[in-house]
Amino acid sequence: MKKILQRIGLLAAAVMLLWGWQGMDAKAADEEYYSFGFSCTGDQKDKIDVSKLNIFKDSDMYYIDVYPVEGYLFEVEPTVNIRPENFDDDAISLTNPEKKEGYYYRYCIDKSNLPSSSNKSYVIIVFNQHPLAKEIKEVSITVSEPVAGQPFPTEWKINTEGVTGTLRWSVPTTDEEVTGIAEPNTEYSGTIALIPESGYAFKKPVNVYPDNYFQVIDYTSNEIIGWYLFTTGDAQPSNPGNTNTEITWEKWNDWTINRDKLENGRIAKGYGLSGSAAESHDAHLFLYVEPKDGYYFTEEPKVSWNDTLLVPLPKDSSTLYGYKYQLDDNGSGTIVVEGKAVKKETNESENNGSETSAPAASNDSSEEPYKIINGAKSTWNGSTSEGLTIRGDGDFEKFAGVRVDGNWIPSAHYEAKSGSTIVTLKPSYLASLAEGEHTVDIMWIDDSASTTFTVAASAATAQPELDSVPKTGEGVMGWMPEILLLVAAGLTAMGALRLKRAK
Repeated sequence: MKKILQRIGLLAAAVMLLWGWQGMDAKAADEEYYSFGFSCTGDQKDKIDVSKLNIFKDSDMYYIDVYPVEGYLFEVEPTVNIRPENFDDDAISLTNPEKKEGYYYRYCIDKSNLPSSSNKSYVIIVFNQHPLAKEIKEVSITVSEPVAGQPFPTEWKINTEGVTGTLRWSVPTTDEEVTGIAEPNTEYSGTIALIPESGYAFKKPVNVYPDNYFQVIDYTSNEIIGWYLFTTGDAQPSNPGNTNTEITWEKWNDWTINRDKLENGRIAKGYGLSGSAAESHDAHLFLYVEPKDGYYFTEEPKVSWNDTLLVPLPKDSSTLYGYKYQLDDNGSGTIVVEGKAVKKETNESENNGSETSAPAASNDSSEEPYKIINGAKSTWNGSTSEGLTIRGDGDFEKFAGVRVDGNWIPSAHYEAKSGSTIVTLKPSYLASLAEGEHTVDIMWIDDSASTTFTVAASAATAQPELDSVPKTGEGVMGWMPEILLLVAAGLTAMGALRLKRAK
């Protein structure tokens, strides 16, 4: 019986030994080794990110990704050729690359189409002759709303270099284009097409500011089309029977100004010319409503005449901080001005108003900037349920967004609410930041406040090494044939030794 068991053991060892040899042969066949080197040529070769020129394998195909350097985008795909290491004239071109994420190219290398090479060593040549475009990640525009009784704005100011735009007004329900004068109490949509100028290109995703109510309806690498929705207010009274040339400063004697409900503001009576060049001789009466020095309006004042709300004229150099209204030059009666201005640093009001006899915009440079009043120099410890809360003393009505390390971040990464302005960075966003100190700016339309925060070492998450792709067969399972071979050899030796002793 003992001899039978020994023979069975030797037979099993032999089978395992044979399996091990076959496994090694199969592994050698599967891991047919190819090596690749890289070379960049052309006038624009310095715009290729050579640190990302890596080969990775999927099934029977090899792939190479070609990235531009940070801050640039390809307008024309580079030319990529591959040739044997020791031959210059036997090369093939890699065509029809896939454009990934809208800004880099992935080329496929089919092993079956590679030129013959005795040592399977190849050189990949990336030829880039075409100039690259400067990338645009965000666009800032100044939006002008339609005002009842006034012509539609013909353009919005674009504050980002390298971007132009065209503006179109329409009725949202029918998409019918509208021009001329805006109607009162009517909903309009302003659609803007943003186009990069020559030498510039959009890199997805592009953030457009202000982003409140901005809806993207079309997005390509060459154009962004989006719209804002507005509703006009009441129309300003017209001037029936206006005899402009007869208007004089004395006409103000027909009006009474009631400012009992105006806190921390002042009014100014104006008289002057307005209109186009064709009617520049026309004179009108104007009413200016401005905040006191060191104060600002949190919302537009309410100015009414005979229970009819007046609409302010478009902003100009005389109304940087206040509002300007045109009166019915042949009318008379009482103008009621209601409003409240607050101190920037304390938000406390004082009941004091004064009347002046000439329009003057307030521009007090001594006002203090906004401040962080809670959450300065905080530390985030990696909590998955609690973010980082920072509070600034700016008015929430003027809140414009958040920047971290100098970059605007999408509103999906934070929550904002009033009181004065409270911003909470979400844990999912904080987890994406590197360990250490970062800057954060709370932005308002007229100023900002800044502080720093720290991501603790325990909260920093390791990023996967996307450029490192393991070779086929790496790891424990890849060495299984060698392990089986060693085990089989050991069993064979032990069986032979026991057989010898038995004899």
